[in-house]
Amino acid sequence: MVTIVEAQAHDMEAICRLSNQINEQHHQNLPEIFRKPTSLLQDANYWQTFMGKQHSIVLVANIGNAIVGAIAATVQLSDSTPFLVPCLRCRILTIVVDEVHQRQGIGKALMSAVENWARAKGAKTIGLEVMAFNRQAFDFYELLGFEILTHKMQKDI
Repeated sequence: MVTIVEAQAHDMEAICRLSNQINEQHHQNLPEIFRKPTSLLQDANYWQTFMGKQHSIVLVANIGNAIVGAIAATVQLSDSTPFLVPCLRCRILTIVVDEVHQRQGIGKALMSAVENWARAKGAKTIGLEVMAFNRQAFDFYELLGFEILTHKMQKDI
């Protein structure tokens, strides 16, 4: 059975191990944008940025004593852009489930836990970005009720 809990500092090595899995996937698909993982703890500072803060959270999914998934999210008021309706919005920054534990409901449990956290914080929406190459993730988010809001584009110059 999977349990979802707030991440602690002693979870960092396991979180970074998972992070390296998704980093490798991104690097393989877009090596001109994403770095190849070179050390276990290269993302530790990134994850620590969101731990133990009032407006952000890192949750981990556990099966027994093993961390098999992680998610980071923030809640922010969108009042700094004058043409947007002020609204408290949750943004999922990263979600990763161990490759050997995917399609077992762990990602859904992590997303549900973040949604509950965001709702408790007063957020009215929840959003995220997904890379165009990651069709599996896109389909997953659609199943959870996410809809396309924008298309982020770029070109080399």
